[in-house]
Order: sequence, then structure tokens, then C-alpha cells
Amino acid sequence: MSEYDDDHDFDGGTSGFDTSHVSSAFGFDDNADGGTVYDGTRYTHTSWVGRGKNACCGVLFGIALFVGSFALLGWNELRAVNTADALRECGSQIREAECDQVDELYTDHVVHISCGLRDIPTLQDDDFGVSYTTVALHRKVEMRQWREDSEKRCKKDNVGGGETCHEEYSYTKVWSSEALDNFHGPHADRYQNPSYWDYRSRDWVAERMSAGVYQLPPTLRSRVAQCHSCMEVVSNVSADTICSRPGSTTPQGCLWTATPSDGYFRNWGQERKQPMLGDLRVRFTQSTARDVSVVGVQTRGGSFRPYVHKNGYTCFLLAVGEKDSATMIADAQHDNVTLAWVLRLAGLLANWLGLLANW
Repeated sequence: MSEYDDDHDFDGGTSGFDTSHVSSAFGFDDNADGGTVYDGTRYTHTSWVGRGKNACCGVLFGIALFVGSFALLGWNELRAVNTADALRECGSQIREAECDQVDELYTDHVVHISCGLRDIPTLQDDDFGVSYTTVALHRKVEMRQWREDSEKRCKKDNVGGGETCHEEYSYTKVWSSEALDNFHGPHADRYQNPSYWDYRSRDWVAERMSAGVYQLPPTLRSRVAQCHSCMEVVSNVSADTICSRPGSTTPQGCLWTATPSDGYFRNWGQERKQPMLGDLRVRFTQSTARDVSVVGVQTRGGSFRPYVHKNGYTCFLLAVGEKDSATMIADAQHDNVTLAWVLRLAGLLANWLGLLANW
């Protein structure tokens, strides 16, 4: 396979691509509105021998995909049945426990509680001086960066049995919480993103959570913190709080301004209306969870562990909010059925793609 790039001048040449915004890669932000810059095409030519090799690899991959689809389908049916059995038996053994006292008679038995969270701590972000009384606090930091996209088109040669492909590369400025640096375009060096972040995204989770008198183990604490529907934007943080932090102010004023419409704090101040490459924006969210419901085996001392069925599958449920045990078991069974159908469709799709690759 041969490969070559377009070698047109940076000012546009005859490539047909709009490079009028390329200067923004060097600090100017003509592309602040998020428009796309098309810059660079890579051409590849594959001979008939290369295409034959690719075809053989495709056949082997198709066989592996075809066989693997049956393994996935078989494992999924076993998983679905065993999970349903574990949930059914777990649900038949549930005892209702009180929130204000631990009944030692229920030790090593499956219990259900629906209790309020107690002793909710104050979590603080020392970098920005933001604190909130919650079980989980999340700081999301995004940087204005270039993102590379590509579109590939191939055409068979008129003679020789080969194939010629051309891949067009485009660049767009976006907000991203991840560093975007894996670029492959022929002119990728013109779109280098800053490598240094003053701040990164971070999570704070309560080290201890108690539902009533019961202590939640780390597995359940993590589930509470990961409840996305329970997260809300922290609204009581003012720009003055952030501006009071060291390094937040210049002779021209505070670097940070608030945008109440989306809850972000941005670090390009008031003098610029549009962000530039490398600018940051920060948003804080906190968990609104105040009650949890748990189904699990009560341990000595007032905590929980998973119920383990004889088939090896477990039952260990948590829901944010007040839910009765029957609803929790029914929801878990519904999720099990939904996952079973998703994996069935994935297995059938893999089976069809495996056949298609060998057609």
C-alpha cells in the first residue's frame, strides 16, 4: 500500500479546502463560533495483492466474529436465567428492617431498608473555595481544544484491480474534559492543543454514609455518588468566591466570570466575548440524594453484603429515594430482561456481520 499527502501551501493553494481560519491555531480565534476548518487530505493506494491480503484478513475476522456471536448469545442466556433466579430467591427471603435500630436477629439474612441519609458531610474544593453539604461533589473542567475528524472515500481503479482512497481531515474547536491530542492528519502539527491544564475534573465522595443506623459499604456509597439523575448544578457559588482564590486576579481584574445560564465559570474574563484555544470553563454539581433504599444481607454491626445464590450470581440492590422491596426486585428483573435483549441483538448483529464478511 502506498501513501502520500497533499502538499499545498498553507495559504490554501489549489486543494479546495478553506484554510482561512487556520491562524487561530496560533492564538487567534477566528473559529470561536465552533466552525469547521478543512485542512489536509491523505491519499492511499492499495494494489490487487494488498486487497487480496485484506480480503483474507476479513474472512478470518468474519469467522471469528461468527463463532464469537454464538459464545456471546450462549453466555447471555445463561447470565439472564441465573440472574433472574438469584433475584427471585433473594426477593422471597426479604425481611423489613427498621431505620432506627439494628436487629441482630436479622444478621446474615436478606433485609430491606428505606431510610434517610444521616450525618451528610460538607465536601470542599480547596482549589476554588467551593463547599457544599452533600454526599458527592463533582468539578467538571473543560478546555477549548481542536478536535480532528476525518471522512474517507475509496474508489476502485479502472485497471489493475487496485483501490485508491482519499481521507479528508477537518478541525473544529470544541469544549472537552479530555485532552485531545491523537491527531493523524498531514497538517496535524498546525492544530496542537495546550498540554498543561491548570485544573482537571475531580470528584469528592463522602468517606462514610449511613442510612438510618446502617453503614453503607464502599460498593453502595459508589452507587449513590454515581447517580447521574441525582446531580444538580451548584447554584449558590458566586464569582466573588472564585475570584478570591490565589492566582485568580490580574491587574485587569478577575480572570473568572460566571455564566448563570449554564452554571459555568469561565476564565477569559469580561474583556473577551469569545473563548480562545486553551481557555477553561468549570462547573460544579452536587448530589441531591437524601434517602436510599437497600436490599442485601445484613452483617453484624449494621452494614450490608451481597446475597449470593447457589449458582454464584448475586443480589445487592440500591435505589436513591424511597422504594419498597417488591418494586426494587421488579426493577432489577426488568433491567435484567432489557440487558438480555440488548445482548441478543448485539449477538445477532455480530452473527450477521460475520456472515457478511465471508459473503
